[in-house]
Amino acid sequence: MGMTLKKAHQTSLVLPVTSLLIGIVVILYLFYVTTPSRWLMEMVEQSMLMHGMIESRIIPNGVNLSVFHPGNKPFVRGKLAIQIDILVLLTSGKTPLSNCWKDFKTMQSAAARSAQRLRKKLIFIVLGEAAPPVKIDQTEIRFIPFQTEAARMAQYYQSADVYLHAARADTFPTTVLEAMACGIPVVATDVGGISEQIEDGQTGFLTAPQNAEDMARYSVLLLKNDNLRNQMGFRAAHSVRSRFDRERQANDLLTWYAEIVEDRSRQKDAP
Repeated sequence: MGMTLKKAHQTSLVLPVTSLLIGIVVILYLFYVTTPSRWLMEMVEQSMLMHGMIESRIIPNGVNLSVFHPGNKPFVRGKLAIQIDILVLLTSGKTPLSNCWKDFKTMQSAAARSAQRLRKKLIFIVLGEAAPPVKIDQTEIRFIPFQTEAARMAQYYQSADVYLHAARADTFPTTVLEAMACGIPVVATDVGGISEQIEDGQTGFLTAPQNAEDMARYSVLLLKNDNLRNQMGFRAAHSVRSRFDRERQANDLLTWYAEIVEDRSRQKDAP
């Protein structure tokens, strides 16, 4: 959990840049707290911060919808050297292979089981860490280094059929929102604030952590049913546009900061 703390004296108010996970403005050692999810706010309320909290607000993180949006899959796959007619699973993140909390083993097992049950070749793209490719029966695992350009990241999302996220613990992962924004249904573990991003059975599926069997079952369901996959992807993109736009996040934060300034000004001027 990341946080930003700033101290404000009686004659001045310091407003910090809000971190991706939790932003805190400290006024005379008291707190105004914003988190991106209900789950994280509950964690704050169970912590020592609760005793000094003046007001709290949940403001979900957003993504850049001018970059992360549905694309032309055949065109994008051509640019990424991915076959048009092959099934593609994708995961992304910082060091997804070596970070135990990302649980690569569960996703690898789910991908292999999916290919076996579908009896088709399948590519599982692991975006965020370089490593030699791996082949398990009909499953090819490609490791792609972290991409610094958001537009390039978006192309990988747009090329995929299903996005996997098997974290054992998480907060409010941006990668899940980016995949959804690109119209890709997500199969993810029900940890942290992920259930506030994904509407289970509507924009994706939720599983218990370390459950490769359920992750494979939902992946197969989506991979073999084009209509279901397209409908879920459409609803996922719509959900992000309506709830997780980066511009909306910035406006909500600025509005709340202005309310804090106004509230402090009134208190200062009160007799």
